[in-house]
Amino acid sequence: MDHAATNARESAPVFVVGYMRSGTTLLHSILAAHPDVFSSAYETKYFEYFALFSHLYPNPRDEATRAHLMQTIADIILNGNIRPVRRAAPGYCPAEPPLPPAEIEALVAATRPDPTYGAVYRQVFDHLAARAGKRRWIEKTPQHTYFIDAIKATMPDALFVEIVRDPRDVLASKKRYKGVVSTSAKFSEEERAYLAVQRVYDPFWDALAWRMAARAVREAEARWRDSLFTVRYEGLVAAPEETLRAVCDFLALPFDAAMLDVKWVNTGEGVREDVRGFQTDPLGRWQSALRPAEVAIAQMLAAPYMPAFDYARAPVGWRGRIGLIPLLVRSGGEFFARLYRRWRMGGVPFMMATLVNYRRELGKLRRRR
Repeated sequence: MDHAATNARESAPVFVVGYMRSGTTLLHSILAAHPDVFSSAYETKYFEYFALFSHLYPNPRDEATRAHLMQTIADIILNGNIRPVRRAAPGYCPAEPPLPPAEIEALVAATRPDPTYGAVYRQVFDHLAARAGKRRWIEKTPQHTYFIDAIKATMPDALFVEIVRDPRDVLASKKRYKGVVSTSAKFSEEERAYLAVQRVYDPFWDALAWRMAARAVREAEARWRDSLFTVRYEGLVAAPEETLRAVCDFLALPFDAAMLDVKWVNTGEGVREDVRGFQTDPLGRWQSALRPAEVAIAQMLAAPYMPAFDYARAPVGWRGRIGLIPLLVRSGGEFFARLYRRWRMGGVPFMMATLVNYRRELGKLRRRR
C-alpha cells in the first residue's frame, strides 16, 4: 500500500457491523476507547432507516431542510436520540438543537456542492470528530450489515469491521435477554414496551437472520475485499490483544493498550459495570441454554457458514429431531408478529425490507444454497 493510500486509510470512517448479540457493542466500545477515535453515543441507524430520513427530509438541496437534518443527525450521534425521529413529522428538528447556528451554517455551506443524504451524514460526523480533537470516527449499527454497498456508494473510503459469533450462542443470548426484558425492574414500563419490540426470540427466524447477515457480508466482501475485516467473537474474548492488533493493522490505526481496559461486561442482564475485562464465560453457553430442537434448527440454517468460522456441529439426537415439528409450527405464527414489530420500529418501508430479505433467504434455503 503506497503512502497516499495509507494516509487516506488513517482517516477513513469505520463501521462496526454484525448480527445482533454477536459482540458489536463490545467491539465498538473497545475501538471507541482509542484516543484518536470519536464514536457515536449509540446506533445511528441512518442507512437502516434511510426511507424514514428521506421521508422527513425529502429535499436535502433545500438549505433549511438540510440544516434540520444536520441537527437531527448530530443529536443522534451525540445523544442517541433516535426514538423521537420515528414519531416525527416531516421537517423535524430537535427541540434542543445540539449544534450552534454558526456551526450549522458552515456545515450547510460545506455541503453545497454535494447535498446528498450520505454527504450530509459524513459532514456532520467529520465535524463532530474534529471538534472533539479526534482524527477519525466509528459507528455501530448491526443492521448496517445489509447496507455496505449503500455506504460505500456515498463514502468510498469507508471501512467495515464485522464481528461473528457462534449462531447457537447468539440464540442463547437472545433467549436469555428476552426473559430479562420482560421481568427486570431495571427498565421502566416505557422502556420495557420499547425493548419488547426489539428483544424478541424465535430460534427459526433468528437463526435464519444470522444466516442472512453472514450471507450479506460475504456478498459485500466479494466486492469490497480490501474494505472489510472479520473478527470472531470467540477470538476477541480469548485472545484480545492479538485480535485487536490485527484489527488495528487493517484500519491503519496505531494499537493502544487503552483499548484493552474493558470497563464493563455486556451480559444477558445488560451492561454490568461491577465486572471488568474480557469474559469467556458466555462461550458455549448454548449447550445448557438451548433445547436440542433449538440447536438442530440453528445448525440446519447456519450450515453454509459455520465451517468457515470453525463452528463445529453437535449431535442433537432424537429429541432434537422430534422437537423440530412444534418449533416450526410456533415459528409460523411468529412470522406475522415479527413483521408487525418491524412495522412499529420503522414503518412500512422497514417492514417490507425485512419481508424481502426473508423471502430471498427462504428461497435460497429451498434450493439448499
